[in-house]
Amino acid sequence: MRHAAIVFTVALAIRLAYLPVRLSWPDAEFPAVDAAFHDYWAWGLVTGEWGPPGGQIVGEAPGIEARPCFRPPGYPWFLAALYAVAGRSAAVVMGVQAVLGALAAALVVPLGDRLGGRPVGLVAGLLAACTWTAIYFGGELQPPVLVAPLLLGALLLAPSEGLLGRIGAGALLGLAGVAVPNLLAVLPAVALAGSRGMVRRTVAPVLACALVLTAPLARNVRVADAWVPLTTNLGINLYAGNNDAANGWDVAVDGFGTSFAHSAVVERASEAAGRPLSDLEASRWYAGEALTWMSDHPGRVVGLAAKKATLWWHATEVLSNKELNGARTEAWPLALPVGAGVLAALSGGAWVARTSGPTLRLIGSSIGLLLLSYLPFFVNARYRQPVLPLLACLAAASLVTLGRSATLRDWRRVVQGLLGIGLLGVWVHLPGTAPEPELGRWDLAMGVTRARTGDDAGAVHDFDRGIARSPSLVMLHWERGRANLRLGRPAQAGDDLDRAWGLQPSESVALDRLRAHRAAGLPERAARAGREGQAAYLESIGIAWNTHLAQRDAGDLEGAVESLERVVALAPEHIDAWNNLALALGALARDAGPSWLRVAQLHAGAGRWMEAADALSRAGDTPGADILAEQIRARR
Repeated sequence: MRHAAIVFTVALAIRLAYLPVRLSWPDAEFPAVDAAFHDYWAWGLVTGEWGPPGGQIVGEAPGIEARPCFRPPGYPWFLAALYAVAGRSAAVVMGVQAVLGALAAALVVPLGDRLGGRPVGLVAGLLAACTWTAIYFGGELQPPVLVAPLLLGALLLAPSEGLLGRIGAGALLGLAGVAVPNLLAVLPAVALAGSRGMVRRTVAPVLACALVLTAPLARNVRVADAWVPLTTNLGINLYAGNNDAANGWDVAVDGFGTSFAHSAVVERASEAAGRPLSDLEASRWYAGEALTWMSDHPGRVVGLAAKKATLWWHATEVLSNKELNGARTEAWPLALPVGAGVLAALSGGAWVARTSGPTLRLIGSSIGLLLLSYLPFFVNARYRQPVLPLLACLAAASLVTLGRSATLRDWRRVVQGLLGIGLLGVWVHLPGTAPEPELGRWDLAMGVTRARTGDDAGAVHDFDRGIARSPSLVMLHWERGRANLRLGRPAQAGDDLDRAWGLQPSESVALDRLRAHRAAGLPERAARAGREGQAAYLESIGIAWNTHLAQRDAGDLEGAVESLERVVALAPEHIDAWNNLALALGALARDAGPSWLRVAQLHAGAGRWMEAADALSRAGDTPGADILAEQIRARR
């Protein structure tokens, strides 16, 4: 207990030191992506308000209250309980999570004790206390900090001889699974732990786990009349990991930005299926698409599985909503050297510890089962967090054994242990396996958050630093251009948007680029940008319309006519485009009658008879004008 208390104190002190820095970042009050979804869900449960999300999320209400769970409900339920007691306070949530993180580190101590004795337990706990990603995720509205003590508690209770201990192990694992369903893969390891008969030792934890899982099932049946055991995201996650664009670490699915876009994902499946699909049916459709792709591309499936298995151990922390590698430059607790790569490499020396028995089997099988549960999907920093405390136990066994061997001058064992560490160290740093971190993505996330809160000057500062760190990241130039435009700096905005266009053209960049150059009083530059945009996006009404404005400002009426003709071809009901086309043709002394007639027809169709008569008076003797004139006279 003394070692556990020491570890708890150290871990809590580090996390409390990190807390003020974490609360100073803008997304503490204005979370984004998955954190925003959890926050919205939890606050809706407390208040009963389910309107548009607001904050950083621009879009319609996702309908969480009337649909089966798309994301696992465990963490939002936990967050809702905190909100119900203390209000929507980031400080309270992160303070509680700091305690949970310290508790998880303390629970590693008895697990390490069982593996190799008290020194191993103490070292394992200290390694867990100083693991920088555990500290980082303790400050995020994400489930890793919640499931860590639940999983460790389940593993500690798993070998219990008593019935209550076995029930507790299953119940804790079930609670962890409600927050992170992949953790249910550890159930076989928990159920088979212990020395009693198989039936006695397996039935109690399995039934306890199943009983806990009835809570989300009951919620889905009650709210949405859908027999969904946990969530409807299995199919989309399987598809995200198995399609032509899959790379092993990213969600490469068209139209899927955040969980708030779930309805759009269901609509896409419905369109492809040719009929309206429920959330569960859409999940099955995506699963079917993924399985078909897997059967058609067995080589790619094996290659992706190998990549994900290697990435699981790799030293690189693949971004999880935000580029957490960039956060390490902001707070000293995150600069601590203990991470997944270090723990994995140090575990390579555990083979000389001569450790065996049920605890080693429990730890090893849990790590293996968790890895296997993610291979069909994709891997990033957040998903491998539950294995890090277990790796800390193996790493501690390795370090303690090497220390004892060096003291006893058992150099053979020391060399063998160092060889294992070295080989794994090379493997976890294998080049080309993981994507290179782009530190500027951290600054991008911070800058976008500040911009959403109206602090464009602060956002530009973040974007400046991000561009210095990741100069080829197009989003930094684009967002800085937009912020500069809002700050009344159109010339700087135009330069930023020109760079963004040069790095990666897009319709949105083209539109903002046009607006910036026009606002800067540079019509020729704007017109040139518009022509480039039109050439790349032939079907864009917005680009064509804004290009005509720039061409008109530059005195290029012939070009303006061409752009307007494109607008009316794409949008025949665009009355402003017809009106401007008629004016431009008239200024060029060309026949504007048909255009004025079309303006009159559109006004008449909307019941604006006076405007229709005025436009018709300019149409002259254009064929059809007399018929419309009779209709106007009849109405007037």
